[in-house]
Parts: sequence; C-alpha cells; structure tokens
Amino acid sequence: MPERPETATIAAIVVNWHDWPKTLSAVASLTASEPRTPDGQRVGVAVRVVVVDNESAPPIPDLPREVDLVRCANNLGYAGGNNAGIRHVLTRQPAPDAIAIINNDAVVDRYMLAELATYLGQHPDVGAAAPVLREPDGRHAASGGSWGFWRLRRYDEAPTGPRRVDFAIGAALLVPRAVMEVVGGFDERFFHYGEDLDFCLQLAHRGYSVVVVPAAEAVHAGRNSLARRPDQLAYYVVRNAWLFARKHGPAAPIGWAQVAAHLVPIRSWLRRRPTTAAAAWRGWWDGVRGIQGQVDIGRRR
Repeated sequence: MPERPETATIAAIVVNWHDWPKTLSAVASLTASEPRTPDGQRVGVAVRVVVVDNESAPPIPDLPREVDLVRCANNLGYAGGNNAGIRHVLTRQPAPDAIAIINNDAVVDRYMLAELATYLGQHPDVGAAAPVLREPDGRHAASGGSWGFWRLRRYDEAPTGPRRVDFAIGAALLVPRAVMEVVGGFDERFFHYGEDLDFCLQLAHRGYSVVVVPAAEAVHAGRNSLARRPDQLAYYVVRNAWLFARKHGPAAPIGWAQVAAHLVPIRSWLRRRPTTAAAAWRGWWDGVRGIQGQVDIGRRR
C-alpha cells in the first residue's frame, strides 16, 4: 500500500474593502475546506484564514474563532492588502506550507485547496496553482491565458487536464511558502488591477511555472470592490498597463498594455460613457508620467 500523503498547512488570505457580505461568504467556503486529513488521493489540509480589512468603517462583523483579522488603517489596495496578509502569516510560527490568495468575491469548492496542494507537492517546479473558475451560473470563466504581443489571450474553454499557462487569474491562487518568500508578494505600485499578471511574470523570471488544475474549482462572481466605481477601474486598467510596460521593458509581452491604454478610453467614449472615457484618458496620461500607487480620480493632480 502506498504511503499516505501528509497534511499541508495553508494560510488563506482574503482582502476586504467595504464588502463584508462577500468576504464572509468567501471565508465560509474556506473554513469548510475538505479533506482535513489525507484520503489516499489528496493531501490533507489544515487551513488558517486571514482576513485583511482595508480601512472599513465599523461595525466589524464577528468572524469565526479560527480566522485572523488584520486591520489596516489605510486602504492598501489589493496588492498591499495581500502583502499585509503575507507578512502576517510569514511571521507566525510555524509558517504555513503554502499561501492561498483568494478574492473576496470567490467561493471555493471544498476540495479546491486539497487538489491544489496535492498538485504542488507533486510538481516542485510549479510556483502557483490555480483552480478552474466558474461563473455563478456554472459556466466556465477564463481561468488563465497566454501572453500575446497585441493582446492577452484568455482561455475561455475549461482544460481537460492540468494546463500550464503564462498567467492565471488572481481570484484564487495557491503558492508554496518558499516561492512566496522568493518573489516577495505583489508589487504595490499597481495598487489594484494587473498585480496578478505581474506576479505570474515574476514567477516565470525565476523559472517557475503557473498551472491551472481542473480538479480544483471556485466560483468567481467577478464583481470586485471597484465594480461599483467603473470610472476608477478604467483608470487603473489603463494606468497599470503602462506601469507593466515600463517595468518589464521591450523584451516583455507589452502589446496588451499598448492596446489597453488606447482602446479603453475610445471604447468608453463610443459607448457614451464620457466620465469613464475621461478617467481612462487620465490613466493614460498618468501612465505616461509614471504615476504609481493609489490615485483617487475624484482628486486632481
């Protein structure tokens, strides 16, 4: 009889920003993860959930006892919020075997973490494993894709087996602790949007692969905290496209950045969304000037 696999300890980080109902749903799905012990096919998982709260106003809801709460006095964005959670778990002893990055609008399947941890344990060259993402109605959502000079290619079809990708969507990722320590988390200059693409490229630079594992699934609503502020989101899409291009240079896949930086404002204008178009053009201009981090487009620079 083959030796039973060991249990992997996982710290799952969820960043909240004024959206406790979605965050609590994500937390509930993580705390319900199975199996808690090895079952002969998957490694066992011991999950510790860490909620990073970005500047939410009281009241703070009661969280399960097994959930850590890290409160930030300022809004650190998606990149900075996750980094605060990463620093928190890496200073605890014993440190986890792997760190899961989970969007607050994602609900994970109870076997997702075990499937991803099992795959990582069998493939030490993989720096991040991601599940297949599904829409709330069950349809497949893009879970990853490849770089292209003119655009990002997102894979719309669900893979039938583990698929190596250039990038995975950052709604749900499992990263070995040792890899996270090498990469150092997310680039906080992005603040929000594009930091997951940059993270995957950083893994590739260090010789690690990114894989989508179809045995693992999560439902991703795709309505993040900035969905309520489409103008602000348009700003970051365009601004960060330029940041990505400036950071990685002409040898990197930057065509998508060029296209995004030009088409978003034009498309918004054609759809008669003048405020979104104006925000996108401001993102274009700030990207050219090298503006980084958090920018509230309600304030003029």
